[in-house]
Amino acid sequence: MEKTFFEAKDIIKKRGETFILSVTRLALEKGKIYGFVGPNGSGKTTLLEILSSLSPSDSGDLFFLGEKIESKKESGLSFRRRTHFVMENPLLFNMNVYKNLEIALTLRGAPKNDRRQNIKNALASVNLEKFEKKDAGKLSRGEVKRAAIARAFLREQEIIFFDEPFANIDEANIKTLEAAIKNVNKKNKTTIIFTAHNIFQAYKLSDEVYTIINGSITRGALENFFSGKREKEKDVDFVKISPNIKIAVVSDSPAVNKIAIDPKDIIISLEKIESSAKNVFKGIIKKTHLENGAVRVYVEIDNSIEFISLITKSSFDKMNLSLGAEVYIIFKAASVTVF
Repeated sequence: MEKTFFEAKDIIKKRGETFILSVTRLALEKGKIYGFVGPNGSGKTTLLEILSSLSPSDSGDLFFLGEKIESKKESGLSFRRRTHFVMENPLLFNMNVYKNLEIALTLRGAPKNDRRQNIKNALASVNLEKFEKKDAGKLSRGEVKRAAIARAFLREQEIIFFDEPFANIDEANIKTLEAAIKNVNKKNKTTIIFTAHNIFQAYKLSDEVYTIINGSITRGALENFFSGKREKEKDVDFVKISPNIKIAVVSDSPAVNKIAIDPKDIIISLEKIESSAKNVFKGIIKKTHLENGAVRVYVEIDNSIEFISLITKSSFDKMNLSLGAEVYIIFKAASVTVF
């Protein structure tokens, strides 16, 4: 039986009596790209720090190629040598970009003759080939991030962890980084584990996407995610997500304050229709995105709240939808996932 490549079991991390992270089991395969999404404070960075063995959990175990990782023993040191972690706000040494990458190779004992071409290739992959002699202290936040990512590409690591790799990066260089990550993944069979706020970006880059909510992991990405205050009116349960918007839900728990709605469960109509659905809102189409024969339609209601509906291309064309069009979004209370 083939060993699981990388696995986390019964991971618990608490702050006082509050659970920051609770992972029963997470098994990852070699050579895949995994994206973890979730709101601020959900536990994404904490998860990455624990998985990379940079920060201890309160309980639970990590396994790499079937061997238990113990951070303070040889197994932990061996694991960290075969992996790399790129922080959301990475640090560079007070020297030029080339030397920042060279020192990483020196510390790893890389042959001197191989270093220059290796560094040039890594910098070119993140569109920094002209920055070799630039002082790290004069780089923008985005350029620092790209230099740190180039540093991660210098060696054929088995796992690379990226915490928000696309934060503070402009659109053109996001595409460059996506291509570079995919190339390293394909060329070296490197397993990539990254966090992101942008759900669409996570799906575009990943083989598998997970969502972290209140420290718990769910397979797949949650969209139309909102936080709010629980209310009850005429035996109907609501979560109030803004001063003017209340979402009808089905839940027995009075503690519910977070919700998500699958975009496929949100109907778009040009007219207000009679329906048993309790959630009906009028809005304006702000943007659209074509993907795999379907259209992701972004509808803004109440001048501030954005919902995403996923409809077929034929339905989109039949309704002749366009930017700025007024539409109704409709979904059932039972379609709302509650947390």
